[in-house]
Amino acid sequence: MYSKENNIPRVPIGWKAYVSKSNRAGIIVRNPNIFTATIAIKHDSVGIKCKTKEQEITIYSLYSSPSEDQEETINSLPAHINHKGKTILAENFNAHSKAWGCAKEDIRGKLILDYIASNQLKVANDPNSTPTFNRDTAKGWPDLTQDMESTTTLKTGK
Repeated sequence: MYSKENNIPRVPIGWKAYVSKSNRAGIIVRNPNIFTATIAIKHDSVGIKCKTKEQEITIYSLYSSPSEDQEETINSLPAHINHKGKTILAENFNAHSKAWGCAKEDIRGKLILDYIASNQLKVANDPNSTPTFNRDTAKGWPDLTQDMESTTTLKTGK
């Protein structure tokens, strides 16, 4: 979810929007038949539970500016992942690791890899997708999608 001048674009009628306090992270649910409940809304993160007749999914959207402290980044991650059902973390952490296709690894990437391992998550980024960061001097995938019980690859991108 992107904001322009710190505002979220208008969401169509019938869609549900869950947005962090800073408007830098958010989740939009388009299907009106999906029951949703808010888990948490914080400064740069939002979490919801989605439920259909077939399954229950917990989704978190998180953002961390490249200028913020790495410890704040890690502290913004959910402290406890519910291992009952599917969990998806969609993060714009500006973190770099070879594990998700970046040429170099930074301290944020190492910290997030530790978090992934300790919570039994899987990186679900598609290495063949378009890089989410692409400049003349560098390109990569610092936006990260992680999940549990993954049976399909999630597409990432802008």
